[in-house]
Amino acid sequence: MTCIPNNVKSVAVLGELLSGAGISGLTAAFYLAKKAPGLPVTIYDSSPRVGGWLRTTHFETNKGKVEFESGPRTIRPVGDAFLVTTDIVTKLGIGDRLLLMTGGSAAAQRRYIYYPDKLTCVPTAILSWDLSDPLFKGVFTGIIGEPFRPGRPKEVTDEPVASWVSRRVHPNVAQNLAGAILHGIYAGDLDKLSMRTHFPDLWRIEGEHGSVIRSFFNFSGVRKYPASDWRLRRELVPLLRWHLNYFKKENAMTVSFIGGMEVLTRSLKAYLQKSQNIRFRLNTPVKSLVKKYSSIQVHTTNNMPPAGFSHVISTLPAPITSSLLPAPIPSLSTVESVTVQVVNLYFENPNLVPVRGVGYFIPKTVASELNPEQALVVIFDSETTLPADLANIWRELPVEAPGTKLTVMMGGHYWKGRTTYPDDQEALQNARNLIKRHLGIVDCPSIMQVSTQVNAIPQYTVGHHDRMAFGHELLRMYFNGRLAVAGSSYSGVDINECTRSAYEVVRDLLEVGKPGGLKEEDWTGLHKFSGEEEIQSIPIREFLNG
Repeated sequence: MTCIPNNVKSVAVLGELLSGAGISGLTAAFYLAKKAPGLPVTIYDSSPRVGGWLRTTHFETNKGKVEFESGPRTIRPVGDAFLVTTDIVTKLGIGDRLLLMTGGSAAAQRRYIYYPDKLTCVPTAILSWDLSDPLFKGVFTGIIGEPFRPGRPKEVTDEPVASWVSRRVHPNVAQNLAGAILHGIYAGDLDKLSMRTHFPDLWRIEGEHGSVIRSFFNFSGVRKYPASDWRLRRELVPLLRWHLNYFKKENAMTVSFIGGMEVLTRSLKAYLQKSQNIRFRLNTPVKSLVKKYSSIQVHTTNNMPPAGFSHVISTLPAPITSSLLPAPIPSLSTVESVTVQVVNLYFENPNLVPVRGVGYFIPKTVASELNPEQALVVIFDSETTLPADLANIWRELPVEAPGTKLTVMMGGHYWKGRTTYPDDQEALQNARNLIKRHLGIVDCPSIMQVSTQVNAIPQYTVGHHDRMAFGHELLRMYFNGRLAVAGSSYSGVDINECTRSAYEVVRDLLEVGKPGGLKEEDWTGLHKFSGEEEIQSIPIREFLNG
């Protein structure tokens, strides 16, 4: 249990307004319940459910169950942010529900990119790439020449990912390889996405050494590491060493849950419902936030009297958070998001996909007549499903029906500016047309699902870092350390980054004013954007030991 600062009396957590309290809001409430069980916490949400974009749908067939994910379907067990997700899974006691895809599986070893008119395998080992394929044009000469290219001018504070990769490697590598991957992760346009925000380590290394490859030869026996990342490692690695060693031993490439990704949010909700200090206010949209003396008044749309809290954590999308304030904060209002349409398809025939692997990305350089549906990625879900023979080991687990399961994701940056989207029938037809053209699949799916996720994926465009630094200053000035933000609008859109942002905003709240903690007014959730990130030099041996 953490000693609570005297000025922290009660906390409101604002969940995701459009889709139910998501992983960020639930994580914030979870750590408040764990670290400060005597602190009253209220979770507000306009939706009757929790889980946000994490949503698993189950269908029963005469051959077994079929499971669809309309949101994230895996977690990558890499990076410091994964420590927080692992900590949550461990504390909830759901580690036995984890399903690992190991590096030795066919799916893990094979990813594809559709370019210019065919699927090209992109093995995990670069030395296995077929450099004669048009997809890889510029890779060899680009990598060989990278150490000899000039570094960026000092006055450049950010640039598009496309510009950076083109400048340091090759334009084809930028548009065809990097662009395809950013389609799959962010549904975004690499000509607009921020290099500094999306790839901070590469951005920093170029700034320090003038070249990424040249930095490899400047070995000094220390590892330069962002101070915030190192702190997270020191806090959590000692507690999770067994679990982390297990993931490493198994060569885990992705992690999911037996029963679907919603196992995580359902487990969080169940834990919070048993916590004495947690109160859910579902079906309760927040209308405005008003600072009044030493508290923040939360006004809702259901004509209830406003409730006062000493502190508020908003995991709402940044523009919605800004709209609740007496004076909008431009840095938050201008965070863009894109809409994606997710189509899940199940076919009874188990051998429809002509290749083995996790799926394929589609870069925007593909001719429009080959991708009129404006698809971003196709996922071969059958490759990552719990096999029937493994499911039978645990008799309580329903067996996944044999067949072919695919997910098609369309839209993203292609749909910027649109206010109407294909209806379900049109979306299904678009997905079927695409897989017929690309994969030769003409069978009719027996189970289908469409999910149109409006403004679901934030876009960190060029200048995002500086805008968030300005947002930090305005939150300091307006709320004096009473309101903080967390979630996908700021530092990362995947599950790990969302759990990390929530963990850190709770930790920082409970350490305000203590030695090594923040000043009270700096508690905004955005303080790490202010000034230059502190970089620590960690001896290699100490770094490897966590």
